[in-house]
Amino acid sequence: MTATGSPGDVRVPEGVDFRNEVAALVPPQANRSATVCARTGAGLALRRRASATTPGEDGWDELTVPYIDADVLAEEVTGFGPDVRVLAPDEVRDAVVRRLRAVLAVTGGTDRAAAAPDPAGAAR
Repeated sequence: MTATGSPGDVRVPEGVDFRNEVAALVPPQANRSATVCARTGAGLALRRRASATTPGEDGWDELTVPYIDADVLAEEVTGFGPDVRVLAPDEVRDAVVRRLRAVLAVTGGTDRAAAAPDPAGAAR
């Protein structure tokens, strides 16, 4: 690069903060974590982002997934269907449940979780 012109030829327009403008181009960093369970071999995008993975029993692994926005993470988790479930925090789990119930409302499905008898009272 070669500089042209004299020092002071270019002036920053009034009201423009270049530091803020450049900072707006940098994606925000995740500041929260969710705990999710994923079936072995499922949830690959979540696994790549996970800050920790604990192999579980019965084919489920526990992942710690950093996130910024609960609704954005819920949207992603919902896309994995029955292969990923949210353990915590409640705001992410509740957002997933809202999305799944909305799908049921549109498709005419049944909310089996709401309609099921209490498993603690069920005969075994």
